[in-house]
Amino acid sequence: MITTLVVTNDFGPRAGGIETFIHGLLEQASKNQQRNFIVLTSHQSPQDEVIKFDQKMWENNRIRVVRDTAKVLLPTRRLAKKATDLFVVHKCENVIFGSSAPLGLLAKSLRRAGAKHIVALTHGHEVWWARMPLFSALLRRIGAQADQMTYLGEFTRGAVVNALLREDHSKLVHLPPGVDLTRFIPAAKSLELQKKWGVEGAPVIVSIGRLVPRKGSDQLIKAMPEVLKQFPKCKLLLVGTGNYKKRLEKLVRNLKVQDSVIFTGRVAHELLPAYYRLGDIFAAPCRSRYGGLEVEGLGIVYLEASACGVPVIAGKSGGAPDAVLDGKTGILVNGRDHLEVSAALIKLLADEKLRSQMGTAGRVWMEQLWSWEGIGTRFEEIISD
Repeated sequence: MITTLVVTNDFGPRAGGIETFIHGLLEQASKNQQRNFIVLTSHQSPQDEVIKFDQKMWENNRIRVVRDTAKVLLPTRRLAKKATDLFVVHKCENVIFGSSAPLGLLAKSLRRAGAKHIVALTHGHEVWWARMPLFSALLRRIGAQADQMTYLGEFTRGAVVNALLREDHSKLVHLPPGVDLTRFIPAAKSLELQKKWGVEGAPVIVSIGRLVPRKGSDQLIKAMPEVLKQFPKCKLLLVGTGNYKKRLEKLVRNLKVQDSVIFTGRVAHELLPAYYRLGDIFAAPCRSRYGGLEVEGLGIVYLEASACGVPVIAGKSGGAPDAVLDGKTGILVNGRDHLEVSAALIKLLADEKLRSQMGTAGRVWMEQLWSWEGIGTRFEEIISD
């Protein structure tokens, strides 16, 4: 039996792209009966939800979750001791860092404790680490200590490789997230959800994700007046929560589109496929911020929408273009230009045949390259090296 210690800030039950990614990887890897996983992660609330989630991880996947008292794990001496103690007590052999930065700085301590193989995952935020001199030096140190460092797509690889020592470039391996193709499937719109949100018979634009500036919800709202000129019954469904919500609500009022924009709040993970399918279009025109330091690493939401057979509109920013075949599974737009966003929305809303073609192409692409089974096989190869 091979036991692996996973150290990560990003873990359920909190929702998020990285959380979904790591959960999927561990779920696939735990199918190997010769593997056990110990996850050291941060404190979350509400407590009853956390306890239920952790119990489910053990019962379904033999994954033991250890919660630290801190809400955010940092590579301190205290955490290094806790991680190495867990590593030794559970007789671990390998280590996975759910995000290279900053927890990968614990690699040296865990190597001294006996770690044979260390894998560090990278996402969008490692891009800005790679572009800032001080943080770039720390990322270089992490790369030197790890045996392998994964990247989501060509965009993230291009940024991270510049921070690493030349002799560590060969450690970079491609590992994108997968999609559960048994859950995210094309199907009819839910009549119950249509009725719940009052969108029966209306063209619907769905956007799912945290309500933060980078995701482009504001540009979708700004695009609505143009869209409504041609499709007056159109509804924009914003699914998710975030600290940008109040500003978005103010923007809705200022543009007088209150009757056309719906904030659903957070929805249960098991309901997400039905929410994707509510949309005639899925749109998240993301954009880079702070001179490219804050970017979308890839965008699991684009993959999930495509798996549901829904055409996608994404921003030409960061790693998002790695998740969309422009002109085939969706349309890439300038996420800072609401007129370009509205033009793309209108183009798809006006052409049912094009929407169908893109939706079908998206599903086929997911089946070909993005299934969790295929990604799980790749992950198994990486942690077995």
